[in-house]
Amino acid sequence: MSRKRILLIAAGALLVVILLAIYLFIKPTRQVSINFDRDNLSATISRRSSKSINKVADINNSSTLRLADGNYTIKTFSKNNVIKENTTNFTVKDKDTTVNIRTEYSQAFITSEVNKYRKNIESVLFAKYPTLKTSYIFRQETLSGKNAEWYAAAYQEKAQAKNSGDSYIVIMKKNGNSWDIKNRPQIVNTIYNTSNIPENILEDANKLSYF
Repeated sequence: MSRKRILLIAAGALLVVILLAIYLFIKPTRQVSINFDRDNLSATISRRSSKSINKVADINNSSTLRLADGNYTIKTFSKNNVIKENTTNFTVKDKDTTVNIRTEYSQAFITSEVNKYRKNIESVLFAKYPTLKTSYIFRQETLSGKNAEWYAAAYQEKAQAKNSGDSYIVIMKKNGNSWDIKNRPQIVNTIYNTSNIPENILEDANKLSYF
């Protein structure tokens, strides 16, 4: 084999080694869009491996950034503990990706916010459905929506002979400083029997059945 041919083979092998090193140490990144379901949220993004968890970025509100392929965790929180801390795992691999973060209000925020309007809520609700006050037991309540404008409460029928008491859910929506009833109290709320209410609000309301 000629000296020139040997040099060409050696140069080709060296180029392959250099390109492999570049790939290993300068890995390609993907565009990752983080979308929150409400405003004024912050989050810490960490990369997970079998050996460690390393923080890679802090973000405020919905953001777009570039991340290398891998497994990640995003921990979402808010000022004044308005929402429950939320941890979401996601994977970046071979292409750009979008991560939608859905959060829930904290119990402390729900209680504080509902108490501002409780008299109005109960006045409207019991005026239309007085048996909720006399024949049912209030169990729990929640707030949903980007601006906490949706309210839902679960009332359980008082137990009677051969009846353990079903739970009924009523949904209301804030209208200025008052609240409007948006459904009749029922055991399960779906897009078919309450088509005027967004599906994500129905999902949050139906969780009240599991107390």
